[in-house]
Parts: sequence; structure tokens; C-alpha cells
Amino acid sequence: MVRFFRDLERLAAGMMITRANINQRIDRYGAVLKAIEAGDDLYADSTPLQLTAEERRMIIDALDGDIYRQVKVRLPVLLRLDAGLSSGEAVYNYRVISVEHVLPQNPPQDSQWLQWFPTEEDRERWVHRLGNLVLLSRSKNSQALNFEFERKKNEYFARKGTSPFALTTQVLMEEEWTRDVVERRQQKLLETLKQVWRL
Repeated sequence: MVRFFRDLERLAAGMMITRANINQRIDRYGAVLKAIEAGDDLYADSTPLQLTAEERRMIIDALDGDIYRQVKVRLPVLLRLDAGLSSGEAVYNYRVISVEHVLPQNPPQDSQWLQWFPTEEDRERWVHRLGNLVLLSRSKNSQALNFEFERKKNEYFARKGTSPFALTTQVLMEEEWTRDVVERRQQKLLETLKQVWRL
């Protein structure tokens, strides 16, 4: 049963990430039900419970893109990623969980952010991707959005010196937030999701 539900979650997540429409989802789940009724081997590569090579490629492309812009996708993906980073041991019971950018969307002109990301092209490329996103256990504080990295890290991402989220704790260990840091983190987080969903 665990194997079946793990694969079903993988399929559902994949269709959510690639924005499959309602008819595509109905057809796919219907095919899974028919395969179950027929007694098919649900774990063979060709069965409807399993993702095709093309579907896996599309999911990876979406995860490696501007995931923040996918409003209904970003929080479930980041929560699943956080669970993957904590080996599924973390359990959260917060009324509000929000997604926050480390590099702000609109950094102030005289900030350290613009020294680390001097071109608009660089900022646009990285600001909405996995490597620049964290989870918070409270509503966003609009005044804190553009804090310098050290202040944002200490006052905004951590409460009493820590964060309840594995995804956010990673950021607290960084001394600076440069393109290299974000790019390295992007690859690491993407690899984690590839393992979680066997992509």
C-alpha cells in the first residue's frame, strides 16, 4: 500500500506541476482504475500509474523554472521539498505558511543585494526559482521584504535563532547570498525533488 500511495502521490504531483487540465486528470485516473481492475502490474514502466520519460522531463523543466510564479503549485512543492530534506520527519501545524524570497523581488538601489546581483537579468533569472525561496510560519511582513541579507536572516527568517523549516534553516547557515550560492542551492534542491519523485 505504501508503494502504491507513493506512486499515486508522484503522479498527482506531476500532473499538478505540469498544470494538467481537468480532462487530462480524469482520463489518467480513470486509466489507473482500469489497470487496477484488470490486475495489471502497476509498477511496470508502461502502466498509467507511472510517469513517462516525457512527463518526467516536463516536471523537471517546471521545477527548474520560475516556480514562484505558479501560485497554486509553489507551496505544495516547497512543503514536499521540505519534507524530503527532513526525511519526512518534520510535521507542521501552522495556521499560516508563506513562501518568501531571499533575494527580494525589488531590492533597494543602495543595497548589498545589487552588489551580489548587479544586473537586472541576473535578478530576474534567479529571484523566483527554488534556490531563492524559503518557507515561513507566519504572514509576510512587507516592511521586512527588502532587508539586507544578514538582518533579514536574523530578524525575519529565524525566530529565536532558528526556523521550523529545513528549507529555511539552510539559508540561516549562509554568510552571503550570491548568485553562486543560489545556483548551487537550486541544483541541490532540484536533485532532492528528483529523488523524492524518482524523476
